[in-house]
Amino acid sequence: MTSASDLLSGKRFVVTELGGVELSNFRPTITFNADGSISGQSVNNFHGTYMVDGGSVSVGPLATTRMMGVPEAQDIENALLSTLALPLNVSVRPNGVIRLAGNAASLSLLEGSGDDMDSEPGEVITVTGNVVYRQRIALPDNAEITVSIIDASLADAPAPVLASQVIHGGQVPIPFELDLDLGSVRPNAMLSIGARIEADGQLIWITDMVTPIDPSNEVQNVTLTVIQVGGE
Repeated sequence: MTSASDLLSGKRFVVTELGGVELSNFRPTITFNADGSISGQSVNNFHGTYMVDGGSVSVGPLATTRMMGVPEAQDIENALLSTLALPLNVSVRPNGVIRLAGNAASLSLLEGSGDDMDSEPGEVITVTGNVVYRQRIALPDNAEITVSIIDASLADAPAPVLASQVIHGGQVPIPFELDLDLGSVRPNAMLSIGARIEADGQLIWITDMVTPIDPSNEVQNVTLTVIQVGGE
């Protein structure tokens, strides 16, 4: 039987499943260093120590930074840290996925930095769709429509814009097409896309719902519904 040390020591992993839930939009990373230290990146960076005993691993208390993430990302981080606090049995699946499980908690790890999980460096995916609204109102001729893909993983910091398109004029449905360079995407980013419409420098329509983007695939036919600012 392969020991936990052989499976983990000196390797970096991406968390692909947590508590039976597959992760796609937000995936933390964990490194089990050969010197017995552990480090990782989620909403926060964390570090500590770990010990292996045959087929199991125990992680010591972890120190973390103190940033707050959006609810989905923060829930994933909280569940991850709670799981790592338990004694965990380590096994490997036929597909190479490392499984850590114990006391009704589990997580799955796939070796890699995160940058290479779903794409090659510099790979570009295309996101297409339409901006729409329900009211029978014409946009002014000088309307400016901006569609942006952001990393929304942090709640207490400005969300970086990873791709955007500005469209001048037109009426709904307004088609858009954005190219997203995956080389600019952090391994644990939480990507979402939204739209805003301005005229004469004033915001008049905006999306109020989060629309997630899966960076592992081309994303086609996204409908972004905007609401009127100050409207009914």
